[in-house]
Order: sequence, then structure tokens, then C-alpha cells
Amino acid sequence: MITEKQIKLSKKASKVIYGNWEGVGSTEDQYKLRRSNGSVVIIDKSVEIVIVFKPRNDRNAEDILRFLYDCTHSEGQDSVPGSWDIPDIRATSSLISKVSPGMIDLYPKIKSNILSQDTSRLIILKKTSELRGDGRNWKSVDTLQNNTLVKFLTGFDVES
Repeated sequence: MITEKQIKLSKKASKVIYGNWEGVGSTEDQYKLRRSNGSVVIIDKSVEIVIVFKPRNDRNAEDILRFLYDCTHSEGQDSVPGSWDIPDIRATSSLISKVSPGMIDLYPKIKSNILSQDTSRLIILKKTSELRGDGRNWKSVDTLQNNTLVKFLTGFDVES
């Protein structure tokens, strides 16, 4: 299904404000940050390995997406032991036109709003809305995200 030439490995460092979310564990790498208003938040740091797949054709793209969906969700029949409850699988905009309507149920199209500054990027995922008008140079692109991640990220009464 996948050859070595179709895979690119990279890493991504993340820092998020930790909020004791239900069902989400924390890492051991945390620190406290005092904000300018005097409040204190806990920052959770992590490093992730990112695997980028380069499909040979449309059919191969769907095979890869189906394989990732089946093997990375903790409730999946063929899941890898230790899989996340809510895996983070994303497909770039270049794949959107190549994915059949049946796969859109597994990977719905959403807006990825990206703000770049130096070597850092802030990415805010929304169901439909694009961020703009705050004086910053947001870039908004359509991406595919696995459906469980979309439900998790948009399931807290956050406006889309």
C-alpha cells in the first residue's frame, strides 16, 4: 500500500493552555505562566512526530486515509494498542478533490485558519468560518480532519 518514497517524517512542538479537559491526559512537561493580568495558567508542552504521506493516485489516497482511520482510533477493530481516543489525522487541501463522497463522512471538510509569525504557526480549526479583520494576516484553507477530531474540537459550544 505504501512505499518508503511516499513517507516524509518531521516533528512538531506544541504548547497549549492545559484546561483539565475530561478524557484528556496531561503530559509530564508542564509549567506555570503568569499572565499580564496576574492570572496563572498551566502550559502543557509536547513534541509530536508528524508523518506525511504522498499518495500515488486517488485510490491510494483513499486506501491510506481508510487505513489510518481504522488503525489509529482506540475503538477501531484494527487499532494499534495505545491509540488515542481522539486521533489527530489531517488531510491537506490538495486531497479534497480526490476523496470520494463516502470518505467525507470519515474526514469532513473544515476551515484551518493559520497565522504565521517567524517560525511559529497558530492554527485554529472552525467548521465553516474564516478568521479575518483583526489586523493580522490570517490564511484560511479547506482541510480534511477525521470526524472524531472535528466533533471534539467543535463540541464545546464554540461558534463555528
